[in-house]
Amino acid sequence: GGMGDSGHRDDYRNEHFLDEIAGVIHATNIAGCAAVGHSFGGRALLHACGRHPGLVERAIVVDSRLGTPEDPLRGFDEEWRPKKRYPDAASILARFSLRPVEPAPQAALEHMARASIREENGAWVWKFDEQITRLFQAGNRRGGLDDRAALADLQIPVDFIYGEESRVVTPARAALLDRSLPNVRSVTGLPGCHHHLPVSAPLALVGLLRALLQID
Repeated sequence: GGMGDSGHRDDYRNEHFLDEIAGVIHATNIAGCAAVGHSFGGRALLHACGRHPGLVERAIVVDSRLGTPEDPLRGFDEEWRPKKRYPDAASILARFSLRPVEPAPQAALEHMARASIREENGAWVWKFDEQITRLFQAGNRRGGLDDRAALADLQIPVDFIYGEESRVVTPARAALLDRSLPNVRSVTGLPGCHHHLPVSAPLALVGLLRALLQID
């Protein structure tokens, strides 16, 4: 909710995202599935599994960082401000970039950029709801969350995938993944890959997912 073409709300909370994951699974009648989440989505998937037991049979988490007291996950440092408005599509498209900045195919970046903007009252803006960023700033003021403690009772099997060049799941963080949750099945690093694996290394990622899921 509040991202891309999804509807906007008056209020955003972390539990909304978790309930949305459960809502999609129930609406499509695929409870007991294997689910894959990347970055923010991977962490949200794990917490959704904890909030909704029986939702997912196993989780595959792709380059998602988990917060701990020693290495807390914090929100945005910048002060909240309204979205900028651009006079034309070319101006806003020129501002699109990945965060963190890293190599990616130009065709993929252009496709994502065009899917991320819309015209609104004579100007061009990003599609996301500007109010959603307030939630992530609140996380910064709370001093971070301890995902390891919050997920200590999560018993479903979890596979971790990360890019060995990732600035999010760094080598030090990757070394802790195998003991971060009760039932970690595997931890696999993709050589030469960065954080945005679905964008910059889709074939390598799909190949590994097929292997993990034993899909021919």
